[in-house]
Amino acid sequence: MTTWTARLLVLLYVAAVVVARRLPAGLRDRRCVWLWSIGATMLVLHVLVAFHEVHHWSWLHAVEHTTRATERIVGRSTGLELWVNLIFVGWWIVDSMVRLTRPDWRLPRAYDRCVQGAWAFMFFNATVVFGPAGWMWCLPLVVLGVAWPRRIGADSPPVT
Repeated sequence: MTTWTARLLVLLYVAAVVVARRLPAGLRDRRCVWLWSIGATMLVLHVLVAFHEVHHWSWLHAVEHTTRATERIVGRSTGLELWVNLIFVGWWIVDSMVRLTRPDWRLPRAYDRCVQGAWAFMFFNATVVFGPAGWMWCLPLVVLGVAWPRRIGADSPPVT
């Protein structure tokens, strides 16, 4: 179940990015924000399922597992990997809530690029550290989120 929730959240992210580039502005905004927000919700579900199935609700086990997996692949770890993941979860939830509740509010382009860069970085690391080799096909799709500068959200001018 942990694997399927991860796959589904990546597909929702990719769908939001692709829809943001393919539909007319009025449709793009609503559909993208909903795909984006459902993706954030799926990430929360993924974390809960992982804590239940993999870590048996043990924070210590989760920290050790994440640290060992990172060290095995990257060659070193900081012990902060799980905290970085949880900050990422919180960021996506807050970002989604802002986009859902303030559809007229435009975030700066630099922020959107930062979001897409962070998402691509997190998905890449999660795929390399925890995913099977077959998941590598997702990476070019995730990189599209960074390469394409269009934003997920309303097309109105930014609120200053």
